[in-house]
Amino acid sequence: MLVHQDGDRCIHQLVHNEIRTNCFIVQRGQQALLIDPSDRADLLLAYLQAQGLQLAAMLATHAHFDHVAAAGGIVAAGAAPALYLHPLDLPEYKRANSYSLMLFKRPIQVAPAQPFDAALDAVLRQFGLGLRHAGGHTRGSCWLHDLDGGFLITGDLVLHHALKVNLADSRENLAEFGAFVDTVQREFAPAAVLLPGHGAATTVGQEAALNRKWAHVRERLAA
Repeated sequence: MLVHQDGDRCIHQLVHNEIRTNCFIVQRGQQALLIDPSDRADLLLAYLQAQGLQLAAMLATHAHFDHVAAAGGIVAAGAAPALYLHPLDLPEYKRANSYSLMLFKRPIQVAPAQPFDAALDAVLRQFGLGLRHAGGHTRGSCWLHDLDGGFLITGDLVLHHALKVNLADSRENLAEFGAFVDTVQREFAPAAVLLPGHGAATTVGQEAALNRKWAHVRERLAA
C-alpha cells in the first residue's frame, strides 16, 4: 500500500512474512527501488507489475534473513541482477538461509550479493536519496534518507515504538546505535516521516519521545 508521497515520489509498504518485516518500494515515475525484500518474491513481482514499475536497484538495510528472503526470487525472475548490501554484512548474509530454516522452517533462495558502490549511489541520487552506514544493529546496518529531510527508511535501527522489543541484545553495538539516534535527532525535524523495519510509519518526534529502545540505548551510554 502507499504510505508516503512527496512530489513525484511515492513509497509503498508491503508486509508478507511471519514476523511482519517491512519491505519498501520507492517509486519515481515508472522506476523503483526495492528496499528490504522480506519475503514472497511472487507477490512482490506481482505488485511491481500491477503498478507498472521496473526496478532500478534492489538493496537491503541489513542482511538478517527476514529482510532478504525474497531477493533470490527477484533475481531469478530477471527483475534485478543482485541484492546490494553493505560489505560488512556479507558474513551475516551467508547465514540467512540457516536462520530461515531454523525460525521459518523453510529455505530461502539466496541472491548474488553486490556490495554498495558508486553506481548504487548514483541511482539513489536519481531518487533524491542518500545512504548512510550506521552499524549498531548489525555491523553493516544502513539507513536511507530523503536528501531534503522529509523521510527516513531505517531497517531495524528503528522498530515502531508500539512494538515489544528486546532492550538488551548483546549482539548490537550500543555506541554505534547511539550515534545513529543522535544523528537522526540532530539532522531531521520531529515531523520527518520515519519508515521502520517493523511496524507502521511513524515520525522522528514520536520515536524520540516514545521509543523504549532509543531511551535504553541513551541510558546505557550515559551510565
